[in-house]
Amino acid sequence: MRRAVTMFVDVGSIEVGDRWPDMLKEGLVLSRYMVGVWSPMYFQSSWCVSEWKSFPCGTIFMIFSRFVSKLDWNEALKGRALAPPPRATGRSLDDQWAARHRKVALEGLNSVPKKAFVEVYHCCVDFPIDRLQDQLLVAARQAAVHTFGWPIGLVLDKEDARPRPTNEGIIAEIKALAAHEGYDYWILTRNGDFYSLMSLFEDDRQDNAIFFDTRIVRTTEALLHCANLYRALGADSNATVQLRIGYAGLRGRRVKSAGRRLLFREYVNQYEDEVSSEVVFRLDQVEPEITHLVKSLCRPLFMLFDFFDVPDSVWDELVTSFVAGRVA
Repeated sequence: MRRAVTMFVDVGSIEVGDRWPDMLKEGLVLSRYMVGVWSPMYFQSSWCVSEWKSFPCGTIFMIFSRFVSKLDWNEALKGRALAPPPRATGRSLDDQWAARHRKVALEGLNSVPKKAFVEVYHCCVDFPIDRLQDQLLVAARQAAVHTFGWPIGLVLDKEDARPRPTNEGIIAEIKALAAHEGYDYWILTRNGDFYSLMSLFEDDRQDNAIFFDTRIVRTTEALLHCANLYRALGADSNATVQLRIGYAGLRGRRVKSAGRRLLFREYVNQYEDEVSSEVVFRLDQVEPEITHLVKSLCRPLFMLFDFFDVPDSVWDELVTSFVAGRVA
């Protein structure tokens, strides 16, 4: 038979005229369990720390403040079961924000001129990030993956291409240079949102092509860059990330290989000009699940090219080689 739980809560267990320090001490002595509401200021409160240290025996539970903000403690004092706490709502990708930066980037892309592009956009869903612009710059340098040759989110020191501080964070625009014929635009905000728009590598090599091996490698790079970035910004290993990759300028292109892999027929995209896909994952899942994540992001693109796909062995070879620091 279930018994009502007797709870001591200072807002309902201390009467007017009581010596509240003594009542708090008595409540601690007579309790078998202590539940601390772990807010950002919890261990900065001398009273909270004193209660924590003086709890004589039993078990201490610590729960995050955002999960208990609306618990009905009065009901608990009457012996009734507490209703489940409201689910914590995390952040998600902001399409309007991304569209605003896409518009700015497309103006730069058209000035190169280039037509097709790839976008990478991600945010940390449930881990709060707040960094100043100089800290963002350090994290951006640390996050870049230099295996491919022209990294996503590249930080240059050239005066006309280096990142600049804004109220939002830091932003970089890299137009055609001697070492790079393409166009890059990226922004990293103070709360850790990252958006990048880049011209397609293929357009510097061959007209109307999509290199399937390049797309697999670049998607692998996007995931590694994302993980590097949030770790550099101090995110927990179990932080959740939402990442989206999109393409435009696809109609009429044919699947090719940047390497020596032979295709036994043509795969043409006759209808769709744009496609996007996204994944949600924890940071500690990136390395062990990276091939699966790359497939989830690339296959919607490949399907537009007459159901194009490659054997699992090719996926594994391209992804694992890149993670190991080389392009297969």
